[in-house]
Amino acid sequence: MNLTQNKDQLLALMRRPKTQKKPSNFALWWAWAFYNVVALFLDTITAYTVYTLTNFLYAALVFFSGFMPLLMHEFLFIRAYASKVQRGIAIFGAGMSVLAIIGIGLLAGVLNVIGINAMANALYIEVAVISLIVFVAAGHGLLAAAYFYLDEGIRANHNQAEAIAYHDQQLANINLALDLAEKVKQAAQKEDEFISRFGDRELLNEAMNQITGTPLSAAAKPASIKNIIRPVTQTQDPEVELMPVPLVGFSGNGNGHKSQ
Repeated sequence: MNLTQNKDQLLALMRRPKTQKKPSNFALWWAWAFYNVVALFLDTITAYTVYTLTNFLYAALVFFSGFMPLLMHEFLFIRAYASKVQRGIAIFGAGMSVLAIIGIGLLAGVLNVIGINAMANALYIEVAVISLIVFVAAGHGLLAAAYFYLDEGIRANHNQAEAIAYHDQQLANINLALDLAEKVKQAAQKEDEFISRFGDRELLNEAMNQITGTPLSAAAKPASIKNIIRPVTQTQDPEVELMPVPLVGFSGNGNGHKSQ
């Protein structure tokens, strides 16, 4: 290796390698911004035309059927947690927004250019424009609701919250049962204390009757086997009449019956 080759090799090793330029995704975001600006411009023209034909409320509703749901469905599509079904809903909603912008814009433009008074069926076209705006806006609302309720994260959080709420309620019921049992125990102790001090349960019954209108023995009568199991009384057949048994006397000497 001569001196020139050695020099070139040393220079190549000394020079820093050029960093490769990172690929840019600018064109994609430019396309996104472009069609959204076009959609906003068309929707604004449509809203103004609808305002001249009807009123401000229907003009505002144009944005709820066109540009605003278009943005919503775009962000719902690129959401990281979106499922395949949810992305399908977002694509369908975005397509419906674009069709609504074009369809409502064309109908409103025809009415604006030709004029309502110059067309025989202008009133029907105006009703169709208003109906289309209302139905499309409501349809986007239903799609957004379906997207929300089909979300796996929402369902998982709901199931977790429902399970926690159920067990919290069970714990609250058990604590309430413990409190009630403690109150019953205290009441029984107080009842025994009352009877031991005054020596008579009738006095306690009379006091409770005057306070609550119900004697304690009737309000809280302890259950027992005698109260639960009652003797079964044999019912008599109404057609069978029992004959009375005559009283028979005996003689004093035990030789037989007394004479009647």
